[in-house]
Amino acid sequence: MNQKLNIYATSDMHGELVDPDSIPACDVFIIGGDSCPWKTSHDIISQSIWLGMVFRPWLKEVKEKANEVILIAGNHDFVFETGDFRYWAKDYLDCVYLQDSRFDYEGVSFYGTPWVPRLRSWAFYGNEEKLTNTFANIPQDIDVLVSHGPPVGVNDALARSIHGEHAGSVELALVFEDRFNQGNPIPVNIHGHIHEGYGYTERWGSKLYNVSHLNRDYEPTNDIVKIEL
Repeated sequence: MNQKLNIYATSDMHGELVDPDSIPACDVFIIGGDSCPWKTSHDIISQSIWLGMVFRPWLKEVKEKANEVILIAGNHDFVFETGDFRYWAKDYLDCVYLQDSRFDYEGVSFYGTPWVPRLRSWAFYGNEEKLTNTFANIPQDIDVLVSHGPPVGVNDALARSIHGEHAGSVELALVFEDRFNQGNPIPVNIHGHIHEGYGYTERWGSKLYNVSHLNRDYEPTNDIVKIEL
């Protein structure tokens, strides 16, 4: 990491897009998945229309505030799972779309991955083998990991569950633990997915931010988050 960047992030807007005027001028603005609306149909055609009619004009306004916009998908974003999306997203949405891929900006390396456990009927579901193999590809020299879901035990307690169940990924947590034990921790992780987990934690030598915009009741109450590298 060669220099400090001015970074802001949000996630889990579910169609309730943050006001572009609330975004300070910054180097990078990060969107951690689940951008598509939850109140309407999740079919690919409906989501494609929404991306073109609503999301793309919104992104254009955000680009007036940020030098780069980094976007990953989430489990509600079925249209992002279509085979060709990753190839035309940059031109169509005019942003950096990361799907198990890397982006370097001004000496800072970003890596984005959308996969989550448990949700078999949703987009970007991965079983134990899938998640283990996929997360093994996270580069050793990454500065900022943008994952839709958190590692298990970090910003992931489901308040609506009577048992306070932790819904993060065991496989992702093992990556953080292994990197820490090797003396090479991942400096920053930005995630969402568990709305109840909005907040900040330090663990495994990493700074971990849950930046979910919607709260547990799907109300757009949580502010965008400034990320400290």
